[in-house]
Amino acid sequence: MKKMGILIITILVLIAVVGLGYYLIYKPHMKGKRAEQKTEIEQLYFHQNHAFGMGLAPSYLDYNKINKNRLIERLAAYEDSGQAKAEVSLDDIKQYLSGEYDESGKLAAENRPENIEAYIDWAWSDDGEKYIKDYIQWITNYQLDHTDKYSEESIDKLSEDKLLELIDDFKNCDDKDQYKR
Repeated sequence: MKKMGILIITILVLIAVVGLGYYLIYKPHMKGKRAEQKTEIEQLYFHQNHAFGMGLAPSYLDYNKINKNRLIERLAAYEDSGQAKAEVSLDDIKQYLSGEYDESGKLAAENRPENIEAYIDWAWSDDGEKYIKDYIQWITNYQLDHTDKYSEESIDKLSEDKLLELIDDFKNCDDKDQYKR
C-alpha cells in the first residue's frame, strides 16, 4: 500500500510539474508567437492600405473603402516610373480585395499575386512614395495649364473618366518636362 501511495504522489507531482511548465513556459511562448504573427499581418495590411491610398489602417479594408481617383493616380505613377514589373489594373486590385481570404482559405495579404506584391513594394519604398507625390504634382500642373479642358478643382474631385483622360493627355504630351517643376 505504501508503494501505491508513493506512486500516486509521484504521478501527481509529475502532472503538476508538466502543468506548471505549460503555463509558465509554453503558453507565454505561444502567446508571443501569436502576437508576433499578428504584428506581421498588421504590417502587411498597413503597407497594402498605404499603397492603395486607403490610409494607414493595420487591418483588412475591402475595395469599397478605396478612393478610386487616388488609386488611379498611384497606378499611373507606377506605370510612368519605369519600375513597374507587371501591369496592375483597377480590376486586379478589385479582385484581390474582394475578400480577406483567397479561394484556398489563406489570408490574401500573405498570398498576393506577383503584380500586386511588386506594386505594393514599390509604393511603400522611399522612391515609390516620392515618385507618387511628384507625379500627382506633375499632372496637377498639367491640369492647371489646361483649365479649358479640365476644371480647376482638385484632381481627386474629377470624374474617373476625366481623370483617366487627364493622365492619358499628360502621358502623351510633347512638353512633359515643363510640368515637372
